[in-house]
Amino acid sequence: MGDRLPHWLLGVILLLVAQGAAAAPGLTATLEPVWDGHFLPGRATEVRVHLLAESGGRFELALQSGSGRTRYRGILEAGTPQDLWLPLIPDPGAPVALTLWRDGERVLQQNLWFTASPAPLTISVQPLAPELPVDSASSTLSSRVDGLPRTGDGYRGVGRLVLPLELLPRLDRQQMAALRDYIGDCGMLLMSGGGANLLQRIKGIAGCNGEYIGITGRYSAAGPASAPAPAPAANPNAEPAHGWNDPIALFFAVYLVSLLLIAATWRRPAALLAAPLLGTLGLLLFWPLQDNPVQLVSWAEMQSGSANVRYSALLRIVGNRGEQNRRISLSSRLGMPGVENAMPLDIRFDALRPGLQSLVTQVRPFSRYDYRFQGSLPAPFRLRLELSDNSPRVTNRSDTETPAGLLSWNQEIYALPALPPGQSWSPTGSERIDGRGDPAKRLRQRAGSARAALLLPMTLQDAGLIAPDSGIDRLQGWLLVRPAGGLS
Repeated sequence: MGDRLPHWLLGVILLLVAQGAAAAPGLTATLEPVWDGHFLPGRATEVRVHLLAESGGRFELALQSGSGRTRYRGILEAGTPQDLWLPLIPDPGAPVALTLWRDGERVLQQNLWFTASPAPLTISVQPLAPELPVDSASSTLSSRVDGLPRTGDGYRGVGRLVLPLELLPRLDRQQMAALRDYIGDCGMLLMSGGGANLLQRIKGIAGCNGEYIGITGRYSAAGPASAPAPAPAANPNAEPAHGWNDPIALFFAVYLVSLLLIAATWRRPAALLAAPLLGTLGLLLFWPLQDNPVQLVSWAEMQSGSANVRYSALLRIVGNRGEQNRRISLSSRLGMPGVENAMPLDIRFDALRPGLQSLVTQVRPFSRYDYRFQGSLPAPFRLRLELSDNSPRVTNRSDTETPAGLLSWNQEIYALPALPPGQSWSPTGSERIDGRGDPAKRLRQRAGSARAALLLPMTLQDAGLIAPDSGIDRLQGWLLVRPAGGLS
């Protein structure tokens, strides 16, 4: 890195200077972005905020970029240091603005710079790493153990993590949870110094059947070059129907009716003018009466016997009753969403609601806002799908009953009953059903050429990722279970 200061150290110096200039006596604020500020454009990353105050009181902190804003509200205790790990999405070539308020008064404002990486990062964890040297051609960095992320968002830009086995016990609880989310979403982890037994245990909690977990040389970044499989795309058939929620389609429909009226009454000049005006007026009166609920649909996949489920989800908000703010409460484990047809993100955290994040959207009439989430979560139940020449066998190895669903077997669809713990089931001719329904079409579409697959209802609220008072009106979700050996 030559004589250039690390980005996080430069941020610390600037913040300390700004703190004195901003007339905030007795307050120290330090920022340290993960991976020394290197990130993959379009992906979330993580920033550690360290606060220490001589006097207690409420505070609010905001990190603002062109892609959105992350806000946190909390309480400072006198003389007690406080560490926060917050997600954000930086913009290449532009700073992230930090603003800190105490008891409603702004006391600090400063910029923090990040460095865009041309490719997913390769991170080599070492016992001692005073700096994070960068190989710009391969986007390779080295990191200390205490520099590893505390949230899943910190791994969004990482393509490969090299971790010596002897350093694993030095990870704290938050780091272990973030690491599990990373490998659960099929992140590539290469370990040095580990035996076959440990390797199998770690593969057992990883996604993609542990395909991207391996052993490599000591402190080496070498390993398999293949990239992890992408997360399952949201099933188009499971996404919210557009219906009459598309204002452009609705306008076309209104004017088509208007033209038909004009054609029928073209000899009456007043009708030529009145038909479009009345059609537009009717549209403006009709639109606010539409029921446009906030919807969240999800699609998840897992292998038989896997400990993890990979999911993708679409949150859709449609404006119809004047401009208003919508606040959606979600588990912080969902992380930062991708944005489609939406305004910049506004994500809020509150110390009084630990484990939750709020997504705030300023909704405008005739507008639609789409937010996409993807990641992994522990499998909600353990289902074993075993194949034989004659028929498949489904066994519930969970402690709770599994919901009823569908089985696809040799291009036929069967009704899968709810299974109590420990119970097994195999299809007979009596369970065969008509495969033209919507769930059966979904199952056939996603199972592809596989001989067998299961489809079960499962929403993200069932998985504990949606708060009871979330502000979401409609939840829909499905889980596809493939036989062991198929793609997860």
